[in-house]
Amino acid sequence: MPTQNRTWSEVDKTLKKAQSKLTVKAVEAAIKKYAAQHGRSPKSTDGDASAYIGMDKTWRAVNDFLREKGETLLQRAAKLLPKTTRPK
Repeated sequence: MPTQNRTWSEVDKTLKKAQSKLTVKAVEAAIKKYAAQHGRSPKSTDGDASAYIGMDKTWRAVNDFLREKGETLLQRAAKLLPKTTRPK
């Protein structure tokens, strides 16, 4: 189906399907990898998360995914990381 003929509902379904490939386990691994490299946990404003998450995502998209699960990126990082690597 050509992109210009798709409804917003179809586009939304496609985006949700692509986002659904993300898993909490993958997010946790990405948070740990980011913290190991940067000395702090990622924030939703940190931009591209592709190198950490293994797919074309931003940290904002990761945060949005976690929000659908009832928490935020910072909340998940706080559960995983020592206090010294949490953003201020």
